[in-house]
Amino acid sequence: MPLLYGRGLLPGDRSRDAWNSACAELFTDAARRFGPGFWHCLAHRLPIFEGTLPELLAPRPGDALASRLHRLAENPNRLAENPSEPAGTSPVHVLLERYEERVRAATALLHPDADLPGAYGPPDVRRSPDAHGSPGIHAFPDREAALRLLDAEGENLPLVARVASTVRPGLAIALPRLVAPYLRERGRIAELVPLAESARRTAACVADRRGEADADAALGRALFLLGRYEEGVPACERALALFHDIGDPHGAARTSRDLGRVLLFLHRFPEAATVLERSRPLCREAGLPLLEGNVCLLLGHALRHLGRTAEAATAYRDAVTLLDGNGDGSGDGSGRERALDAAKRELDRLTADPR
Repeated sequence: MPLLYGRGLLPGDRSRDAWNSACAELFTDAARRFGPGFWHCLAHRLPIFEGTLPELLAPRPGDALASRLHRLAENPNRLAENPSEPAGTSPVHVLLERYEERVRAATALLHPDADLPGAYGPPDVRRSPDAHGSPGIHAFPDREAALRLLDAEGENLPLVARVASTVRPGLAIALPRLVAPYLRERGRIAELVPLAESARRTAACVADRRGEADADAALGRALFLLGRYEEGVPACERALALFHDIGDPHGAARTSRDLGRVLLFLHRFPEAATVLERSRPLCREAGLPLLEGNVCLLLGHALRHLGRTAEAATAYRDAVTLLDGNGDGSGDGSGRERALDAAKRELDRLTADPR
C-alpha cells in the first residue's frame, strides 16, 4: 500500500520527491542489512503483502538463510567439500540438513498423513534418530508455528534446490515431495513445477532412477493441478516406465492412476480406460484398496464416455465396495467420502429404471 500511494502522487506534487527519498532510504538500509538475496525475497513478498513498508522490509526467520545461500550460489567454488573433513560435515551440508529437518518436521505436523520421502543421504551423514525414529526432528508448539516456519523458509526453495543439487543431491531430489503438501495448502502449486524439474535433472546426474521417477511423478501431479494436462502426460509416462523398471508397485500404481486421470481430462477415453484397467492389478500388488477404489471410479467415467455402460456400472460397483470399508487406513478421509458419494451417484444413474 505505501508503494502504491507513492506511485499515485502526481509528478508536480512537492511531497513526491520527499516520499521517494524516504522509501529509497528504507530500501537501501534493508538491502545493506540483508545482504545478497534481498531483491529476490522482496519480489516474492510484494504481490501478497498488505502491511506497512517497515513491516515489509523487516527481517524474517528465513532471511539469514537466503543471504547465505545466495552467497554460496554466487560462489560455486565454496560449495566443494573440504577433503580434510568427513563427508557431509561441511558448514554448507549442515546448513541444508538443518533446513530439511525443520521443513520436514513442520510438514509432518501440518499433514501427518502426507506421503513424505524418507531421510536422504548415506547413513553415516544422517542425524541419529530420536525416540520416534525421526532424524533430528524439531518440535513445534502448534500448527501456526509450523506454518510460520514454512512461510519463511518456503521463500528459499529455489535457492535450496540450486545449492543442494551440488552439495546434498538427495535433498534436491526429495524437495518436491517434501513441500508439496504445504504448497498445495498455500495455493502455490506453480512453484512445484521448477522444483520437480530441478529434482529430475539432479537425479539423472547422480543416476538415481527412483529419485528421477519420483520427480517425474511430482511434476505430473503439479501439471495436472495447474490444468496443464498435455504437459502432464509425458511426465507421468516417464515416471510410470521408471517405476516399472525399478520394480516399485506403489509408485507404479499411483502414477498409473495419475496418468489415467490426465488422459480422462483430455477426453482421450480409450487410452484412459486402458491405463486404468492396467492400474487395478498394480493397486492390488501394492496393497492399496483405497487407491484401487479411486481407479475404479475413474475407470467407470472412461467406460461410460465410451458407451460401455454395463462395464462402467461394474467399475462403479467395485469402487463402492472398495471405498465403503475401512480401506488401508491411509489418505484423506474426506477425499474417500467424496469419491464414494460420486461412485454411488454414478451407479444409481446407470442402473436406474428408465421408466
